[in-house]
Amino acid sequence: MRIPEIKRVYLFYFLILTALIHLSACAPAIKHTIAEEHMKNSIALEQKGDTTSAIEELKIALTIDPENSSAKSQLEKLSEKRDKEAEKHYQKGLSLKESDPQEAAREFITALRIKPDYRSAVDELKKQHLEFTIGKLETRMKTSKEMREGEREVGEDDVDHLSIAISFYEHGNYQAAINELLKVRSRHPRSSEVHRYLNMSYYNMGKMYYDKKDYVNALHMFTKIKGGSGNADPYVTKARAMLRGLVDKLYKEGLQFYRQQRLQEAIAKWNTVLEIDPQHRKAQEYIQKSKKLLEAIKK
Repeated sequence: MRIPEIKRVYLFYFLILTALIHLSACAPAIKHTIAEEHMKNSIALEQKGDTTSAIEELKIALTIDPENSSAKSQLEKLSEKRDKEAEKHYQKGLSLKESDPQEAAREFITALRIKPDYRSAVDELKKQHLEFTIGKLETRMKTSKEMREGEREVGEDDVDHLSIAISFYEHGNYQAAINELLKVRSRHPRSSEVHRYLNMSYYNMGKMYYDKKDYVNALHMFTKIKGGSGNADPYVTKARAMLRGLVDKLYKEGLQFYRQQRLQEAIAKWNTVLEIDPQHRKAQEYIQKSKKLLEAIKK
């Protein structure tokens, strides 16, 4: 190998080593920046009165930056606030059990929407008006084809979540129904009952957003429907037509986040681009680049 070629090889490896050192040095700063964005989102959600979502944003922030003391402190404060809000509705439900069972059920459901793992509220709903539903669902799901083909029998927790999900759905609280249904689907992915209620919940959420002219979220919900839905197809077509002019704007916003190393936000923007225009090649490419960079940062 000639001397100039040797120099080029050494220069090549030197540049790679420099880039790796730079990336390693920048990783903590990148993590902190992304975590700060989620903390800002949390503050905005709390101001809107959505304590539960605000808590989720803080959990994401701590996943990215586990040593963030501000996020820890804020999470502790909001968790206490959430628990008090849930307790207030739970106690109101108890006070209404005898005089107004239907209103009591609404209070228990509200408590669960605020604090999804509120076991006492689950128990009260079961006692009050879900006993028949639980029995019916146990029989239906235990004898369903997918369970007979090898999935384990539905446990008590699965029945709880599905019963509560149906109750949420019947009260028009579709997002809460989706949250519960996803818990059951993680254990029973082939359950036709869960699949049907998820599709109906996504459809109704999409319709609500569409009626409010929030076409981005409407499209996001409609495209989650599995197996196709003739009812949703016209809405998907119209929503995409309404949003076509937004594709370039959203793509460029994603690029701006990417250059600022706010990779999660960039990916979210480009995912929205793909919901509007599934064939957008550049958005697909940048999503893959961002995911690889996130993996490098984690290492």
